[in-house]
Amino acid sequence: MKGILPLILGAGAYFYFKSLKKLSENVKVKVTRADFSNDLSRADLYTNLYFKVNVQVSNPEAIGLTLKSLALNFFYKGRAVGSIFKNESLSVPAQNTVSALTTLKIPTFNIFQNVQQAVQDLNAGKGLDLQVTGKAEFEAGSILINEKIKAF
Repeated sequence: MKGILPLILGAGAYFYFKSLKKLSENVKVKVTRADFSNDLSRADLYTNLYFKVNVQVSNPEAIGLTLKSLALNFFYKGRAVGSIFKNESLSVPAQNTVSALTTLKIPTFNIFQNVQQAVQDLNAGKGLDLQVTGKAEFEAGSILINEKIKAF
């Protein structure tokens, strides 16, 4: 009987770590859109630039998942300009894709050297090239995020 407990614990640990590896390989977290909100930005006299950010979580697995938290950092021209931290649970059903909308606020002093060009590019529809890094925390582990997006 004493020999069975370590065997059960070992098997449990094996399957737990295997599920973590599978999570990071199969489940995808992606920032799909970052839309400039001229109305919100103008109402704030452009002291902040506001973006509506859409995050998409794709779960091809046979069991549902819960996104427990999401931390995203945004960089413009190599400089950190804003971040989003969501500590709200988001249920992602099995073999499904779920989207969440949130707001990114970038203080204009964070892009001060480029603010005039940034606002002109946004209003002209050229967009901004942003680097996004971060981490999505699930009950079964975490996924690192590192991607480039075009914010319009």
